[in-house]
Amino acid sequence: MSAVAGILLLVIMGSRFIRYFSDAAEGDFPVTILGSLMVFHLPGFMELILPLSFFFRHFVGLWAALYEQRNHRDGGLRYEPHSAFTGNPAARNSGRGIGRAV
Repeated sequence: MSAVAGILLLVIMGSRFIRYFSDAAEGDFPVTILGSLMVFHLPGFMELILPLSFFFRHFVGLWAALYEQRNHRDGGLRYEPHSAFTGNPAARNSGRGIGRAV
């Protein structure tokens, strides 16, 4: 959840920083207080970000579980690597080229 929260925090704080920077460029407030303004608004950003990151964490976890379940049931899509790429030395030294059927 912290990785998702970090990415969301970076996006939201970046967009707010750009807005505050443009306001400072217009002369609405001095540029020197941009950092303290961002720190002052950090709790408000976290009120937005923590529920969103919690939701995205559960959404991605559910999606991954469903994807994994679909791949392991009979008739599902399965990834079966070519024998030339496995750790089996007999399959590697069998004289078959990469791209030929096993």
